[in-house]
Amino acid sequence: MRLEGIAKAGYYPTPSSVVERVGALIRPARHSPRQALRLLDPCCGTGAALRQLAHAIGGETYGIEIARDRADEAQAALDHLICGSSFAVRLAHGAFSCLWLNPPYDYDDESKRLEHAFPTTMTRALCPGGVLVFISAALAAPSAVFRRVLGWMFVIAGFGVAFIGYAPSIDVTF
Repeated sequence: MRLEGIAKAGYYPTPSSVVERVGALIRPARHSPRQALRLLDPCCGTGAALRQLAHAIGGETYGIEIARDRADEAQAALDHLICGSSFAVRLAHGAFSCLWLNPPYDYDDESKRLEHAFPTTMTRALCPGGVLVFISAALAAPSAVFRRVLGWMFVIAGFGVAFIGYAPSIDVTF
């Protein structure tokens, strides 16, 4: 990770314009008393992106943030928040309708890419038919191997996948 990224602890918030465009793409199923719409962001930062998405599509928000200062902000923005590592939290399989991922672009303690570790670890929390939204900076787009992993999740698990790339100086394209 570059020095700027280290100084921010890998925190690059999703631009609100990207959240707005993703929210316009997602059409939640009809709400019923038997089925809740739950949105999870396992690296939620201040919670702003997930809160904005929830305003667009509805639903109850759940966030996990490792940095205490950002977790304090997220606590006020989201319905539920855990301050800690997403990899240490026990999540029920199939409990969430939407998984919002804008992971840090770095290596973990075992030299594995975090932008690979987050979706491969967290997708178990998605319900059948759930939506995985993976946000990636255009310059840090996943390798061909990672694209195959996303394709595998889509084919085998049947998740709807929205792959969105962005760069601060470039318009978002779908």
